[in-house]
Amino acid sequence: MSNQRQFYKKGKLSQERATQLEGIRFDWGTMGKTEYNQWEERFNELTVYEEKNGNCNVPCKQGKLGKWVSKQRHYYKKGKLSKERSTQLEGIGFDWSTRKKKEDKQWEERLNELFVYKEKNGNYNVPQKLGALGIWVMHQRQSYKKGKLSQERTRQLEGIGFNWIRKQKSDSGQWEERSNELVIYKEKNDTCNVPQNQGALGRWVSKQRHYYKKGKLSQERVTQLEGIGFVWKLQCGTGTPSTQVHSDWFVDGGHDDAGCDFIDSVAGMFDCECPALPPLPPEQEDMDSESNTLSSDSQVKTND
Repeated sequence: MSNQRQFYKKGKLSQERATQLEGIRFDWGTMGKTEYNQWEERFNELTVYEEKNGNCNVPCKQGKLGKWVSKQRHYYKKGKLSKERSTQLEGIGFDWSTRKKKEDKQWEERLNELFVYKEKNGNYNVPQKLGALGIWVMHQRQSYKKGKLSQERTRQLEGIGFNWIRKQKSDSGQWEERSNELVIYKEKNDTCNVPQNQGALGRWVSKQRHYYKKGKLSQERVTQLEGIGFVWKLQCGTGTPSTQVHSDWFVDGGHDDAGCDFIDSVAGMFDCECPALPPLPPEQEDMDSESNTLSSDSQVKTND
């Protein structure tokens, strides 16, 4: 008899057996009967709360009912709540794990955000700097790697084509992206000569010229760039350099060699070719010839 009272007190005695015992006017004892009545009272209060609020999630801070609800979840988790009481609570829509339900809802929201991101960007590689979604994606990959992601969530992510290892863009992919940017630049500016100070595209253009000069650019890429009018050697005055070089200086050896060493060195700095100097007019050639003759005569007289 003592066992029946203990089972009754702990809520582990089925309703059928409790009814049978009560049918023979079994005395549960003051403590047992009081505990049973209190449970029923709280249950009735919970029923009223559910009708008013649409759920059984009573906050703990909301007095005795909140604490009672929390205890029922605790007993259920520990396997100490009778099947009868579990069924009674579930009959009014009692949720055994509100925290899990909330987490599931947030997870589903992030999954939907991820799907929208994929539709817009073509991949699931969300940068962490993008806020909550980026951090969430990182956590999914980490949980999967550690074997802590549930099979259900794994299936959901794989169902939308999620990649567990973040894929870095290949060299080929990055090259094509820059090539497409260059096409747009050419359409807008009518030239492929992007200044180096114009960010990533400018630096990329400079690298292509460097690789071409070193013979390290594949024929396929050379053809692709030439197809959009890419110029491998910039001409002085038409490229990005703004430095002017004066080519009308006179040095020993005549006009043809005037300043070319200096010009070539400047041209090399800017990756451009120095144009050929125009021929001297006949008058200038006569002057040079006469000047050279006079200089020779003077030298003879001095020697004499």
